[in-house]
Amino acid sequence: MDVDEVTVAALFKVKMPETFDTTIVPGAKQDASTGVPIGTASLMLAATLNEAAAQIQAIAQVHGLQIRATGTLPVLGVVQGIFTNLSNMFGASVRFDTPTAALWRWGLPESEAVPLALVINELGTNAIKYRASRDQGVAVRLVSRAEGLELRIENQGQLKPGFDLAAIASSVSGLGLVKALMPRRGARLSIDQVGAQVVTRLELSAPAIGEELV
Repeated sequence: MDVDEVTVAALFKVKMPETFDTTIVPGAKQDASTGVPIGTASLMLAATLNEAAAQIQAIAQVHGLQIRATGTLPVLGVVQGIFTNLSNMFGASVRFDTPTAALWRWGLPESEAVPLALVINELGTNAIKYRASRDQGVAVRLVSRAEGLELRIENQGQLKPGFDLAAIASSVSGLGLVKALMPRRGARLSIDQVGAQVVTRLELSAPAIGEELV
């Protein structure tokens, strides 16, 4: 499956889970025919639609930015726009470290802009969904490295026992979609447990991003 097929599938294949979490909340009414707490299906569908909407907004964010003379889009502008949208959509606090002016010189080539925007969107969505509690925020930092940039996302939470990013297969959602859309060169992803935090690092360098000479 190539990038275009994965992107289309991710945006238009809205799939409900095959099974419901039937954990009963004390006092919750149940559907007489299914035994599923009333409102569970609606909540699950709403979450699925929110994720699909976030993907669409990530692509819209790319198309809303002005392409520079060198044919690139500012990485910083894409990241800020995506996390602002995720914060609004999921009602989550996102703490974005104040960026330095030098970060604006890094750009996404037009051919990589949409796939990388979806990668960043999925990583942000993942951090928000699996934070330890709804009242905790997500910290986002974009920092310069010797040959490019590092996007760092931190959230309170715990990885599943035995979590292995390398074992996740390409698919149309979540980390599977991230694996499918990652550039073949110039990008490296890691997700680690650091104390009580889950730390996601996306390292970007040429040719996945380019440097504007100023």
